[in-house]
Amino acid sequence: GAGAGGGAAAGGNPMAMLGNLGPMMQQLQQMGGGGGGGAAMGGAGGLGALMGMLGGGSPAAATAPPAAAAPRARTASVSPHPRNTLPHMTGWAEKQGGRIKTWKKRFFVLTDHVLKYLAAPTDAQPKGFIPLNQISKLEASESSGKPALLVVTSPRTYIVRFGRAEERDAWLNALTVQIDRTRQAKVQLSAKAAPASIPASSATVSAAPAAAAG
Repeated sequence: GAGAGGGAAAGGNPMAMLGNLGPMMQQLQQMGGGGGGGAAMGGAGGLGALMGMLGGGSPAAATAPPAAAAPRARTASVSPHPRNTLPHMTGWAEKQGGRIKTWKKRFFVLTDHVLKYLAAPTDAQPKGFIPLNQISKLEASESSGKPALLVVTSPRTYIVRFGRAEERDAWLNALTVQIDRTRQAKVQLSAKAAPASIPASSATVSAAPAAAAG
């Protein structure tokens, strides 16, 4: 008891801890003489107890191994899909044939520059496509009492009809946005490809003849 009290009291004074080293060693020897378990305590456990007493802490704290660092979490990187391959809108509608005026159900896919139509969504090749830069007129219409879209291009005119007016209007808005973007991109490309203006200093200017006097 006296050794333990001295160790606790000397926890903050190095000189006092050195002075109490002898009594603490005697206490450890007494602890080591109590049998097999005491012998183990007098060995490695006794050393841990001694270090704990000198440091003013508990033996368990002195002998506890350092905690392993937690592994760093990895964040998965996702590659973005190319923009021009992503569909802006998809859905079923009926399209009137070009030469034979029958109605066939088609699956439409709107991308950046093309409106494609397929017989089924899983088809690898479309039945046809309409380049957006060829559309000269796009307007809401009706055909046989059903809401429809009139798509006018230079080669032909397409009539696409829907089951509800809300579907037609959604396609009309989506097509209008994409057509405007296609036209803006075309204007930007034309501006980049245009030749640079001729500097004024090198321009050839023809002088007008002077007016005759009187």
